[in-house]
Amino acid sequence: MAALALLARPGSAAQPPPELTVHFTVFSAVPVTGLGFIPKPETAVVGVNFYPTSRSPRYEYRGSNPLRFYLASPTPPAAGGEAAVMAEVFIPLAWHEVLLLFAPMVPTGAGGMAYRVYVIDDTLARHAAGRLSFINFSGLMLSGTVDEKPLTLKEGLNA
Repeated sequence: MAALALLARPGSAAQPPPELTVHFTVFSAVPVTGLGFIPKPETAVVGVNFYPTSRSPRYEYRGSNPLRFYLASPTPPAAGGEAAVMAEVFIPLAWHEVLLLFAPMVPTGAGGMAYRVYVIDDTLARHAAGRLSFINFSGLMLSGTVDEKPLTLKEGLNA
């Protein structure tokens, strides 16, 4: 009995997970339309704009992890509907500026997910001038040279 009393401390109830606060932009190499997210609890869905040749405007999210992207119509979740989750991404709590890269999942992933999302730390400390990052969406291991140095690219982000 004494051992049990030592393990149970007053006030040791499970704490809710910390809230994520992040600024993000999005990009996709293929057209993406009709996606939105809920920027903070108890607000309406905000549509996300994807541009064909550049990253999106900057968005802010405050809420739980993962950040989820919904099919914005016909009835978004904030309006009492049960819109389908089309993509979700876990973002490290220490990251506050990120670039989210959307890649279609063919066939559709588990739970109806339509996109795989790669998260990239988008701070100047991570991507300073003179640094290169490659994203390999081919599904194959690629190799080549950069500045006469051999390079092998795995699938996904290679920084």
